[in-house]
Amino acid sequence: MAGLLAARVLSDHFQEVLIVEREGLATSAEPRKNVPQGRHVHVLLQSGIQVIERLFPGLLVSMLSSDLLVRSDVSRDFRWRHFGVWKARFHSGIDIVFMYRPSFEWNLAAQVSGINNVKVLIGSEATGLCLDANDSRTTGITLRRYRTSGEEAIETDLVVDAAGRGSQTPKWLRSMGFDGPPESRVEVNIGYASRIYARPAGMVDSSPLFVLPQPPDTRGGAIFPIEGSRWMVTLTGWTEDYPPADDKEYLEFAATLDVPDIHDALRKAVALTEISVHKFPASVWRRYDKMEALPESLIVLGDAMCSFNPVYAQGMSVSALEAVALDRCLTDQSSARSSFSLSRTFHRAAARIISNPWRVTAGEDLRYPATRGERPLSSGFLRWYAGLVHKATSTDERVARQFYNVLSLIDPPESLFSPGVAIRTAAYSSFR
Repeated sequence: MAGLLAARVLSDHFQEVLIVEREGLATSAEPRKNVPQGRHVHVLLQSGIQVIERLFPGLLVSMLSSDLLVRSDVSRDFRWRHFGVWKARFHSGIDIVFMYRPSFEWNLAAQVSGINNVKVLIGSEATGLCLDANDSRTTGITLRRYRTSGEEAIETDLVVDAAGRGSQTPKWLRSMGFDGPPESRVEVNIGYASRIYARPAGMVDSSPLFVLPQPPDTRGGAIFPIEGSRWMVTLTGWTEDYPPADDKEYLEFAATLDVPDIHDALRKAVALTEISVHKFPASVWRRYDKMEALPESLIVLGDAMCSFNPVYAQGMSVSALEAVALDRCLTDQSSARSSFSLSRTFHRAAARIISNPWRVTAGEDLRYPATRGERPLSSGFLRWYAGLVHKATSTDERVARQFYNVLSLIDPPESLFSPGVAIRTAAYSSFR
């Protein structure tokens, strides 16, 4: 997804954009072998919606009218249980899009493939970076095609790595004498088990449903609507409390959640697929913005730079915001002096985008003592205050609205400390 968004942006700035793809772009709504996350729940947050509407005008409208996406108000149309309370339901004006990931990627890939100056090298893999004589600038990549032997070099003006968590750029940089990016890491060891169900008819409330645990509880789940009047259901377990792939045990796991709503819904629903499992060991942020020496004309984005715990559903929207930042940096470069560093400017801009969702998600995961990661001295207070905010969202619409603005990457986490929100959060706490 990050690569498709980047290709769309790059097409406005370069004569030719070449996508190096091992498997090829999506050509159907079937899950892809190299995208294991595609079989699990996915959403696009308000910030991501705005970017997609800007980069691909009419795409979301077309998919919504064809029942390929479900767009909902994140508060009014969404049942969310978190921190032992149900969040208040009201018209927030903040949207969320629920999707079947393979279908959305297929439609997005069709849009990118239709751009005249975008070409795709299918069945190929980048094997390294090429540098100039001073080792200060990337001049291209080395490439291996699966149907031929040996490697070839491709000369480019810019290299963009959107290869996901398996990105080899840190390894390549170290092999060429660079230090490589320092890493921030939060080892959460979360597991997913997902399957698709037919949505039962006649339910009193079939709104999207999200149940997150309050530590030390480790189990959660989600029922999100997808195309064809179906449900995408994902059960999750933190700190190696992995949900099962067995039919009977799957339902038993759902029965152990904080509330019975997911279990009761699944008892009435008909499963349409087998259970798909996936394990996510750690959130990782590769800090290219902190490298002392970084080759010019090299960009890393998406999961290749920062891979979030997927349960918080921020990955695609963060990638979308990074694509916009890249577009802005390329525009600035065209009018800047020769001293302008595209690589350093972009990675610093991307760090500002990543910082807010990273603090929020890492803070939540670090509530578990078994989660390994850096715990700043202030983290205890921040988690305590965030807990109060979670509680206050059950009754206070203003606090809930600001919480959704932060979640949707519209406002920074600091906005939850604004006088209006802080006073109302404290008032809720004092009366409970």
